[in-house]
Amino acid sequence: MTTTPLVSVVIPAHNEKQSLPALVVELAETLSAWPHEIIVVDDGSTDGTWAEIVAIGHRAPQVHGIRFTRNFGQQAALIAGLRAAVGEAVVTMDADGQHPADLLPSLIDAWQRGHLVVQTVRQPSGDEGWLKRTTSDSFYRLWSVLSGVNIVRGASDFRLLDRRVVDALLSIQGSLGFLRGLVHWMGFDIHYVRFEVRSRTGGTPAYTWKRMLAFSVDGLTAFSVVPLRLAIALGLSMALVACAYLGWILFVWVASNRVVPGWASTAGLIALIGGIQLFTIGVLGEYVGRIFLKTTDRPQFIVAESTTERREPTRGHTPDAGRVLVAAGRAHAPDGTN
Repeated sequence: MTTTPLVSVVIPAHNEKQSLPALVVELAETLSAWPHEIIVVDDGSTDGTWAEIVAIGHRAPQVHGIRFTRNFGQQAALIAGLRAAVGEAVVTMDADGQHPADLLPSLIDAWQRGHLVVQTVRQPSGDEGWLKRTTSDSFYRLWSVLSGVNIVRGASDFRLLDRRVVDALLSIQGSLGFLRGLVHWMGFDIHYVRFEVRSRTGGTPAYTWKRMLAFSVDGLTAFSVVPLRLAIALGLSMALVACAYLGWILFVWVASNRVVPGWASTAGLIALIGGIQLFTIGVLGEYVGRIFLKTTDRPQFIVAESTTERREPTRGHTPDAGRVLVAAGRAHAPDGTN
């Protein structure tokens, strides 16, 4: 494709061989009015997704593929795609077909009217279980309180970002593991568009409860030190309770001239205080662990190969912002360019 793309679409894919062909066809039809490119990032798939990406790229030159050496996670795949994208507007969406491709013209229209971030918001679905809905609501409320930045419930990684927002995002030093929070935190103008989730066109969901829990911890600890302060407050509160309890024991001993019986209550209080201490140490350890991982200076992901040499440096992108390594094939610069 010789025309510089106006719109780039970034699609992280993990074991999405079945759903990718239909999605790419739908995107090509939907975006036929705009110069565009489609970047598919294979996040360590084991079902032949990369072979499918290569085959699609041979048929459609606007489709470019990036393959990781292993599974580094959806957020890393999104970052890799954002670094490779050269469009003035960049859309990120899932590969499973649940994000409707026919919504893209509405996102582009809102962007052309001056909105730098066009964020989609998932409508409540009857297929969503009570437990998932409740935990999701609780997480976003808690995140908004801890970070001081409001994030709309249902906001996902299906969004359009202006080139200026992409450049600012990639220039941020540190962890980029929770993009949906980071986009809101940056403070750019956000226009919301609601949509209904489609059924998956193939494959099985990759997000287990374990992954969602890890993702939630990343989101909560990456934007706030409030958990540390809450741990301190909890520790001080329990220390005051322990002092009050000790004072009550001394008072009863002096007033009644007898030792207060009750080893069970004493042991229970000690266990409670010990539990609070371990919890506080655990919260502190979570932050210390992140500092340690940062000091190792490991890349956020490693690219094994890509289907195209046509990659340009992202404007305004500082070279040290999240290093990228390539394990095989052509040598790449630290910012992921050729």
